[in-house]
Amino acid sequence: MPFIDPALPLQKALVAKLTADPTITGMVGTRVYDAVPMDATKPYVSFGPFQMLPEHGDCLDGGETFIQLDAWARGPDTVEAKRLGAAIAICLDETALTLDNNRLVLLEIDQTQYLRDPDGITAHCVVSLRALTDPLDDGSSGDITPPTITSSAAISVNENAVLAHTLTADEAVTWAKVGGADASKVEIVGGNLLRWPANITRNFEIPADSNGDNVYMVTLRARDASGNDSFQNLSITVLDVVETIPGGAGTPIGLLLALTQSTGGAVVGDDAGEANGLLLALTKAS
Repeated sequence: MPFIDPALPLQKALVAKLTADPTITGMVGTRVYDAVPMDATKPYVSFGPFQMLPEHGDCLDGGETFIQLDAWARGPDTVEAKRLGAAIAICLDETALTLDNNRLVLLEIDQTQYLRDPDGITAHCVVSLRALTDPLDDGSSGDITPPTITSSAAISVNENAVLAHTLTADEAVTWAKVGGADASKVEIVGGNLLRWPANITRNFEIPADSNGDNVYMVTLRARDASGNDSFQNLSITVLDVVETIPGGAGTPIGLLLALTQSTGGAVVGDDAGEANGLLLALTKAS
């Protein structure tokens, strides 16, 4: 397969990604430039050098691309530049991009630098990216259509119950976790079954997700035999379940538990003698 330079497709996709991110647009608006206007207002983002290292082989005709993004902010301190640099890193590191005539295998942050410019009034952030790409099939030798994920993107499971979510697509695919705040809290077994690690259960009262709201967020990738990818942001909500009173609500111990739960742990009556008598009678009866 002939080599297809990914530099322009990468730049196009990066501009679209950056200008769609609400945190970044909240700082720079749509000021993401290739050629920076003379009257550009800070802060803004511009493209620096691209370096392309092609690789040719029996199974790979893509390559490795190094990209420099420059974030320019008002100085002399670097606070604004650091906020912008951090937002760019969060937006782009290991993200999925759709490229013209190429497939993005990996995009990652190589390094970030913060500088004060010699003019004394400008702060500068340099974000270095590394991208691995393959050329897309031109259609003459195979499939270029990505799979369609058909399993739900929002599911729920009761607390103290196992999670068994079958991942499905409209064709045979290989599934992988590729991101999400809670990716480490689930696993894929048997090729397409998503579950809690080691098939444990979750407790609603003790959430283990990243922000403690009992909603676990995972980004999934479905890749078909031709290397076409589709992605899904999956949310898994753990539901609260009313606990069963041991022995049944009608038994003495059940009555005691119900009474203590409803009063915050204290048995109450018209006076202390009644409360103590009720407590003693219930505990003896049980």
